Amino acid sequence: MPRSDTADGTLKQALKEALVEVLDEERDLLQDIIEEALQEMALMEALREVEAHERRFGRQPGFMQVQGEA
Repeated sequence: MPRSDTADGTLKQALKEALVEVLDEERDLLQDIIEEALQEMALMEALREVEAHERRFGRQPGFMQVQGEA
C-alpha cells in the first residue's frame, strides 16, 4: 500500500529532526571524523606527490623512504 504525501512528509521531517539532534549532540565526534578524513586525504595526496616525483626524477639519496623501504 503506497504512503500518502503527508505520511512521507512527516517521516522526512522526523528523520531530519533526528539527524539534526544527533549531529548537535555528537558534534565533537563528527568534528573528529571530519578531521581524520581530511588528514587521510592530505596524507594520500602527499604520497601521490612523492610517487610522481620518484617517477619523474627517480629516487634521490638521502630522501625519506616511504612505506618502510630503505
